[in-house]
Amino acid sequence: MGLFAKACADTKTRENGNGRAVRNILEQAKRRMAVRLQSGDSGSGSGAPEKPRSHTDLCTLEAEDFRW
Repeated sequence: MGLFAKACADTKTRENGNGRAVRNILEQAKRRMAVRLQSGDSGSGSGAPEKPRSHTDLCTLEAEDFRW
């Protein structure tokens, strides 16, 4: 939760304690997670990942997903 608290503190809007701000932060993190997972794809153009992703890989937000 330290990363989340930092992300909230870094936003300089009136919506800091607002549920909408929390949702926006999590949605941005999920988009970054998708890009991070996608970047591991092979360059074959087939769109198939090099290795199958585990359930944990697909459901875990990493610290890098919360970068600002």
